[in-house]
Amino acid sequence: MWDILNGLGGYLIGPTLLIVAIIYLLFFFIRRLKHLSDLLISSERFHSTLKPVEVLRHAARLIVEKDPGLTAFPLLIDRVEREAMLILQGGNAGLPLSVESYLFRSALLDKPVVCRAEDIRSETDLQIAEKTGLEQFLIYPILIEKIHFYHEGVGRVSSRCHGGHRCIRTGGRSSIEEYYEQCYDCTYFSPFGAVVVGRKGKKLRKRDIRTVHHILSQKPFIAALSNASRHEQALSLVTKDELTGVMNYRGIIEFLNREIVRARREKRPLGIIFIDINNFGEYNKERGHLAGNRYLRRLARAIGFGLRKTDYIGRFGGDEFVVILPGADRPGCEETMERIRKHIELELGNEGYGVSMGVSVYPDDGDTFEELIGDADEKMRLQKRELYPSEGFFE
Repeated sequence: MWDILNGLGGYLIGPTLLIVAIIYLLFFFIRRLKHLSDLLISSERFHSTLKPVEVLRHAARLIVEKDPGLTAFPLLIDRVEREAMLILQGGNAGLPLSVESYLFRSALLDKPVVCRAEDIRSETDLQIAEKTGLEQFLIYPILIEKIHFYHEGVGRVSSRCHGGHRCIRTGGRSSIEEYYEQCYDCTYFSPFGAVVVGRKGKKLRKRDIRTVHHILSQKPFIAALSNASRHEQALSLVTKDELTGVMNYRGIIEFLNREIVRARREKRPLGIIFIDINNFGEYNKERGHLAGNRYLRRLARAIGFGLRKTDYIGRFGGDEFVVILPGADRPGCEETMERIRKHIELELGNEGYGVSMGVSVYPDDGDTFEELIGDADEKMRLQKRELYPSEGFFE
């Protein structure tokens, strides 16, 4: 009997192992097909937009779809203003940036960092916890370096900086904040943004971190974010004045038309200040056109110092600038005009012949781009005629 069972066992072992191997391979291929399907779906979502913030929104939605218990919030960083914008369902929230924050440290380490309520020290992290309602959250950094290197075709590279550019290896700094202060301005290191992930009223698990990493490390996500970032840069080149760094004529038209639509919808005022340099042609003849270019750059900077964060400046023509003041009525425009004059005096002193300015306000002085610009231009010219009665003195 034993011999019979032993013989049957010998015959059954081979087929059993074969069946187990086939099941394993089927399971493996099903998982790979599911992974490929997820990649195709995420790639389609990521590449459906050319706006970086929308790419981050899609990533946050995928994280929540993968695990409904999680909440995810995209976060964009403005390296120039040193501010962060947290994208919430009810609107966006501006956050201050500091090198003490976990957001900055996660970018330094190029790895996710879990922030607990008892460990929060910086204002940035406090506001993230307050705005999201999370006691514990994960900050997954997204670095400019990784995006740019992917676009150049180099592939995945380490984003951690070791001072190879000799910017942070000189001593004398006593803290990590002082040590990494220069990283804000480094294109090889600066954070592009992050995704903040957490569980309402619960602690994060290791599996949650793996889920987030699985989505945010996908090539379609990095490629889509790279394309969106490059597209945004290209748009800024189209609407940006190369000499002064402010909006150009096209940028003024597009932005002002959008603000007119918003002012009409929200039934609020919109102010325009038209600025022209007095007798700029004479300045160029006396000092040369290169000096004139430097004067334009300094003037644009001085005008910017007199504006709110919600105001915008553009170069309308050769020596003409337009300032757009969303929500500003006539008294508000006149106050801004006086601030601009003071900053021009501080920046340029007695150099040049000064400027003339005219103000128009939506809807009192017009409700279209042409009417508002035309009214402000006419008032500027009237002011110039009062300053220089000799008609041929100014251009």
